Amino acid sequence: MRAIVLIVAILGLSAVCSGQSTRSYSPGCGLGARWDLVESGWTGTWVRRGSSNTFDASWGKGGASGSSVITMTLTGDRVHVDRRDAAEFGGASVAYDATIAADGTVSGTGRVASSGATYTFHATVTCGDLASTSVQPPPVKVDGGGGVAPGCGLGARWDLVENGWAGTWVRRGRSNTFDASWGKDGVGGSSVITMTLTGSQVRIERRDSAGFGGAAVSYDATIAADETVSGTGRVASSGAEYAFRARVLCGDTAGTNIQLPAVTFGVRYRVENFVYDAPDVFQNPRNYHDFMIDFTQCSIREMNQESDQGLEQIHVSVCRKQTRLTFTTVTPNSAPVEYDWLFLNDGKTISGAYRHGNTFGPSVGGKYNP
Repeated sequence: MRAIVLIVAILGLSAVCSGQSTRSYSPGCGLGARWDLVESGWTGTWVRRGSSNTFDASWGKGGASGSSVITMTLTGDRVHVDRRDAAEFGGASVAYDATIAADGTVSGTGRVASSGATYTFHATVTCGDLASTSVQPPPVKVDGGGGVAPGCGLGARWDLVENGWAGTWVRRGRSNTFDASWGKDGVGGSSVITMTLTGSQVRIERRDSAGFGGAAVSYDATIAADETVSGTGRVASSGAEYAFRARVLCGDTAGTNIQLPAVTFGVRYRVENFVYDAPDVFQNPRNYHDFMIDFTQCSIREMNQESDQGLEQIHVSVCRKQTRLTFTTVTPNSAPVEYDWLFLNDGKTISGAYRHGNTFGPSVGGKYNP
């Protein structure tokens, strides 16, 4: 697994539902029973082997999965972590040096042995019964709808990876509304989620914020006894459908809202692409393109349906903070679009050019607040 940019959702849940062996972190439980993290779009769960310093890690992303073996050395609040991925998962070796805070959050640095690349590392530690070999899920119940649902119903938090975006959905108290935060390659966004649970079947309506594209997505899914969720998502604007998977985490939903982690949103820009020697070809509609740009990570996301569906890739060749950006967008069944932009007025204005197959011309615009 490529260890490049760590996109993290760190949440401290104060308790878990009845019957589950884990509990919120306290400094007295040391390495804890389980570590949760999201790394380069992969959702990771590290489960401790009894009271040893060895953890078994499982990873998931977009239907793919992998495993690693983790060993840790704790000295005070400092922890050194060595990770060895399974051969079929790439066989990478990664070393982490980090600090465990009093609330169970972990922060530090990861280093990939093969390349020497380093990156920021964050995780959440959960306490539990260290005598057990794994963290057991809560018991299930048959609810009024006649289906099997987890003992904590909709839970307190949902974790998922969707089209390369790591998502964390946090419940508002005991309501059916969740606040969602998303992250991918240093860029982030937010949504509001509403759910209706009937037995083990859940209907989900998602509304992205205007700054995140304003998309509307509906999901129909099933919550299994082990709190895994599987189903189908449907984008309202295009009708496109895709497989949906998530994991439900129990917790104390009686309290006030659980705070979302800080997310780097980047800056939204809009450019208009003109065609050389054909000034009137794009008059109605205009040839506008919106992008979210984060110069701290040199990451770019075009705000369109292809990007929302995970079909667009962007390759950056030149990135100079608020002065120059050269990149190419690639989507299926279409010629690549090449951009070369200069940023003027302290990064507020874009003046440049684009090429799309045999079509080319000026590409101009600037910061945009819809």
